[in-house]
Amino acid sequence: MNAPTTIVSIAPPPPVRIKGKRPSPPTTTVGWLDAAKDLTSLLRARLRCDRILVGMVNPQHPLSDEVLICDRFKKDAVQTWLDSGFRRDSVLRDALRTGASVGTAAESQWVEGGLSASASVACIALPEGYPDRRFWVTVVTRTGGGFTDAELRVLSLHSRAWAARFNRPRELGVCRILVGHDDRVIHADPTGAAWIDASGIDIKRVMTELREVAEQRWPDLAEHEVHDVVFRLADQPVWIRFERRRALAIEAAEQWYLELRVLEAEDLPPIGVLEDDRIARALGYLHDHFADSPGLNAISSLVEISPFHFHRTFSKLVGTTPKQYSLQKQIQMAKWILAAQRVPISVVADATGFASHGHFTSTFRRMTKLSPSEYREQVVM
Repeated sequence: MNAPTTIVSIAPPPPVRIKGKRPSPPTTTVGWLDAAKDLTSLLRARLRCDRILVGMVNPQHPLSDEVLICDRFKKDAVQTWLDSGFRRDSVLRDALRTGASVGTAAESQWVEGGLSASASVACIALPEGYPDRRFWVTVVTRTGGGFTDAELRVLSLHSRAWAARFNRPRELGVCRILVGHDDRVIHADPTGAAWIDASGIDIKRVMTELREVAEQRWPDLAEHEVHDVVFRLADQPVWIRFERRRALAIEAAEQWYLELRVLEAEDLPPIGVLEDDRIARALGYLHDHFADSPGLNAISSLVEISPFHFHRTFSKLVGTTPKQYSLQKQIQMAKWILAAQRVPISVVADATGFASHGHFTSTFRRMTKLSPSEYREQVVM
């Protein structure tokens, strides 16, 4: 199976190190989602709009987990809007036919959400996907003054740019997927979707395992937390970074953002649900804190096992020692940063928890037979 290939991204530089705080790895799932904040701020500044809603919706059967951004729209009004299938929203229905439309709150049903009947509404609907016809839908409102053609063009351009950030990930070999509360695929980037189809990967089965593993490793899993796991999919180890979110404060609005990357066989072993919940929690902790290089005593104390028993049980269930697994995780993350960002090697070393540039380089070469620079040149080419 070949991983999907795209262009390597040149992501923003990592944050400056302040008072000994280690810089974060490059953004992925969080990075794209944080772009929602940028879009909201930008539209407010450019269009002077009061409310903003963005979704990847199926007009034939819109659901609450298809809403990606809901800024200042009332939850109940949005749910009513979805439940009606947009039948009473002539502004959106016109946009679904033509791509863009303007009107009033009375014409678009939002008067029921507290807007005055004369408030202005602008909609953009960008078609996406076959055979399940979905649309990237953007809705903005303004009290006082209508939207001009020039403003509608601004809204259209920024909506297209935001959708493109999802559809065209510029990092090599990443597949980006949006999954709904019922484990259906709402959307996947086109290259990644083709890879998934060719590989025969069943996302529902992936989600079943992911939910079970996430519940075991992070019992108090909260929304807006980014974690990662490695599963065996289509007979290859696949690294999955995920985040769970809701744009609406209802259970059925839950959505999962996944990013899949095929790993090299020696990177990390695929591990699912473990027999011992304590070892599973320790594994989750190692993934979250790999850059801190937590010691045996610290981790065993965290999961309330003696160091000796923890070492023995971890090695038996995971197939390698905690120290070796932690080191493999550091190197795996270093490979990712080297491939995804053109940042200095010293920054990569620091972000992955190595004491010095030299220590990182010698360890990386010992484990991969390449220097960090050689590895970067190889994967980018």
